[in-house]
Amino acid sequence: MCLLRTISSGRPAELVVERAGLLYTAPPLSAIDLATFDCADAIDIALRTRAATLEGMYQALRLTPNRLGNQQRLKLLIDSRNEPGSAAERLAHRILRGAGLTGWRTNFPVVLEGRIYYIDIAFPHLKLAIEIDGLHEDDEDLFESDRWRQNALVANGWLVLRFTWRMLRDHPDVVVAVILQALISKKVTLV
Repeated sequence: MCLLRTISSGRPAELVVERAGLLYTAPPLSAIDLATFDCADAIDIALRTRAATLEGMYQALRLTPNRLGNQQRLKLLIDSRNEPGSAAERLAHRILRGAGLTGWRTNFPVVLEGRIYYIDIAFPHLKLAIEIDGLHEDDEDLFESDRWRQNALVANGWLVLRFTWRMLRDHPDVVVAVILQALISKKVTLV
């Protein structure tokens, strides 16, 4: 059957999944194939939903060498090194890296009051959380859970900054300035 998969799909057997007699590409390969340089949403969605890992996507790229577009796919995977969950988070990561800011972690888990919350971008040692508000604000449940998370973080000593896609896109210099000011103020309070 493995030989049949390779022949019928033109893809290595490790990247082909069979269900109910149908063959299709595995999620890591599908994600990199669907991503374009203008839009990496497929990679972001695969990471956010845990359908694929970054390492799995690198492996899919290694297993399919010499394909047209692989250089662009590699650039997208390198740009995904901080595992963004959306285009807005990807842009925020680029802005932070471009500003030379270090010490931040993405999708940082925090357990508060028996619940686990994930912070989009965190400076854990300073208890500074940066939340990126994407295009999901019309999702009422997600909107509500974001507010519960923010309230729990603030109640436990975290400073929470929120940025929108538009703020990131149109005013990256202001975003960096606000983050730097927060970092300075948090460091001063620790001294």
